Amino acid sequence: MKATIVLLAAVQGFLIAMGLLVKKVPNRPPLIYLGLLVLVLSLEMLFSWGGATGYNNRPDTLPYWVFRSYLIIPAALWMFLRHHQHAELKFKPLHLWYFVPALADMFICTVAYLSEGRFLSPGTSPVWLALTDWLPLLLTILVLILHTKRVIARLAIGENQTSPHTLTIATVLMVFWLLAIIWFAEAILRFNLHATFQFLTAVMLFVLAYAAYFKPAFFESPLATLSRRSTEFANFDDTTELMRLVNLFEKEEIFKRPRLSLAQVAGELRLPAKYVSLLVKRYRNCNFNDFVNGYRVAEVIRQIPLEPHKTLAGIAMDAGFSSRSTFQQVFKHLTGKLPSEFLPDTSRIVISDSLRRSASI
Repeated sequence: MKATIVLLAAVQGFLIAMGLLVKKVPNRPPLIYLGLLVLVLSLEMLFSWGGATGYNNRPDTLPYWVFRSYLIIPAALWMFLRHHQHAELKFKPLHLWYFVPALADMFICTVAYLSEGRFLSPGTSPVWLALTDWLPLLLTILVLILHTKRVIARLAIGENQTSPHTLTIATVLMVFWLLAIIWFAEAILRFNLHATFQFLTAVMLFVLAYAAYFKPAFFESPLATLSRRSTEFANFDDTTELMRLVNLFEKEEIFKRPRLSLAQVAGELRLPAKYVSLLVKRYRNCNFNDFVNGYRVAEVIRQIPLEPHKTLAGIAMDAGFSSRSTFQQVFKHLTGKLPSEFLPDTSRIVISDSLRRSASI
């Protein structure tokens, strides 16, 4: 009964993988790489079924296991996560080099089968074990670490934690982290978790695969459409550049410069002004002026209790406002109160969401 369930899961995974590989959707590349991941894990379950039933030892067996290369996993996972987070990323022939180790693994296994009539298992030799089992495991963990850090960085610079994009990529990372931990426990620590690995693989990977096949938009960033319309900035990494922008405001406090312009900020970052404006609008949901003034108002609020002997106008000028009237208008716009209404009780001020995302008070 158990062998039958494993076989059905393997066949189901194979069919889903084929569907993902050939399905035509606008955001197709991530689905192709997810299809490769499901295919490898489906072959792994098929191999387990063949070992349990004796099918793998029959002389007329089709040597499907030569395609069961774990080295596909880190390469496909890396490209899947990259394409998912960068909708404008285009396929390049250079990307095929990521899969060269897996192709070499398949070639060696095929030669061994044709010449000796046997399959090479990871236990054939310590070197082969390290290259075909431990190495892909370590590379997979490295890929997960790098992309987990990127997600944390996005959250740190203010990306909405409840956005579909953030939830999707977090879900994918959690699934593969769990599989990697089980893989590590079995391959390195020698725990007997093969049955657990099979079960979780069948459940989690197939859930993701079904979601990708029937609802591919689940794996598409809500910014993907906007990104495809902005191909002129395809060479810039939004996360990196947004972190530089935030550091310029929070650490160097460039907002304190009177009459700070978009061109000045873009010049400091050595980025196109249009791209800086796009970053602010895309990730802060406001225009450049509100972005700058958000930091200024937050600075005024922070300084009022620290400088009780200084006039409000003086604090506003130090924060970068060019005139008292401008300060009052901006303050009212972002906080909903006039500065005079705010002064008696600094604890009751409510700052708009855009201001909260623009600066840490």
